[in-house]
Amino acid sequence: MKIMGLIVGAGMFLLPATSYAREWIVEDVQAATCEILPWGGATSPYDVEAQLRSEGTVPTITETNNPDGSLATVTLTTDEGQNDTTEIEFFTSMDGCQDQLASDIKDGIVTDPNSLR
Repeated sequence: MKIMGLIVGAGMFLLPATSYAREWIVEDVQAATCEILPWGGATSPYDVEAQLRSEGTVPTITETNNPDGSLATVTLTTDEGQNDTTEIEFFTSMDGCQDQLASDIKDGIVTDPNSLR
């Protein structure tokens, strides 16, 4: 099951604010939006990875590149047991996140809160 978004708990607020040269964007499936980091105290997907590892969870990390070879996304996947996995996808561009969000809404993975009004 594909779940992305706000799964990292309050412990994320304890992460140090590390400066990274890249702006990261995360898909928030609960709000059906794309959020620019910092997010829950994390400034990069690698901060989230470190937090998960400190809590005893070892995520699988997948990096995807753009056609020009530059980094496009970083996905952290954790196994929640019972054939249930959690994915958090981080993007290097707002356009990439918005394209993925639109695709997830179209595929029924994410429910657009505006459609519920």
